[in-house]
Amino acid sequence: MASQSGNGASSKCEADLQTAYNEIALLKADLSLLEEDAGIFTSELKQREQQVTLLSMDLSNTEEQNDVLKGELDTAEAALDTARTDLQDALSQGRENQRSMSRIQRTVAARLEGLDIAVNEDDDTVELLSLLLSTLEAQPKSPRTPLPPVDTSDLNCEAFGFADFVAVPPKLYDLSVGDLSEYLKQVDASNVEIDQGFCVQRKDVTNAEFKAFFDDLSNGHRDALDLGAWTPIGRDSDSATSLSYTQAVAYADWLSTSHDETVSLPTRDQWFAALAVSTRLSNGDLERSLKFETMEWINASPCDVGYNQVLGLAERSTRWGPEACLDENLQSPTLGFRVVVQP
Repeated sequence: MASQSGNGASSKCEADLQTAYNEIALLKADLSLLEEDAGIFTSELKQREQQVTLLSMDLSNTEEQNDVLKGELDTAEAALDTARTDLQDALSQGRENQRSMSRIQRTVAARLEGLDIAVNEDDDTVELLSLLLSTLEAQPKSPRTPLPPVDTSDLNCEAFGFADFVAVPPKLYDLSVGDLSEYLKQVDASNVEIDQGFCVQRKDVTNAEFKAFFDDLSNGHRDALDLGAWTPIGRDSDSATSLSYTQAVAYADWLSTSHDETVSLPTRDQWFAALAVSTRLSNGDLERSLKFETMEWINASPCDVGYNQVLGLAERSTRWGPEACLDENLQSPTLGFRVVVQP
């Protein structure tokens, strides 16, 4: 009995041991599968990491592209602002050109009617000019009428020590004869009547003269006139340019107060009368200054609100014409001014 009992126990142990071996084999198989899965997961993880790296690079490139696009957008907006400004200037100039053409058309029509030539209301300016030119060419040539000398003895313009002035006495100035006609072809000005004589500055206001005004201003007044960053362009003796109409008027008012005189910018009639006087003086400084140095702000102009008139001849006529209405706050290196004194 004892032997049979021992054999039974041994068989059970062997059976348990075999079961254990089988379970270990199953565990090894499961472990092998887990290792394979781990390898797959590791490979997939690496792929995901690579994808994340590529996405990060794409995101970085996209941010750089966005920066480039933003820069291009800013440039385009700046170009659009410039185009808007240019368009506004062009429209303003177009309106002024239209007004100038209307003045020319009226003047030419009047000249033709004075020559007893019928004018068709439907004719445009070019047709009227062609008709006037052919009519004048068909007329016999007459010798140029000499200009009489101007008596300036009644005006003491040397009394004003703050600048060099030329006397312009009261009279009717005919601008259609002499050398003036060559310069005034495009300007509706045939004669100018001056009731009260005046003194006109021989040359434009210089940098040195305007600097005296600038130095006398407080910082607050400079800022109010938009002169805070003003610096002269060129030498002290050069014309003070890049100054607005408002700044030019402020300078004239300052002279009036500091010298107790009636100082202002010239009116259109005064400017042309000064030009007429300049052609009859032996000293041609005034004539050269009026004709060639700068376009000049004038006073009491017929322009719209917010605009003022500038005058100039010959070489300076290429940009705006011999006269134009410009924004009174415009500052340009071809814009200067001079003053007149009413004794």
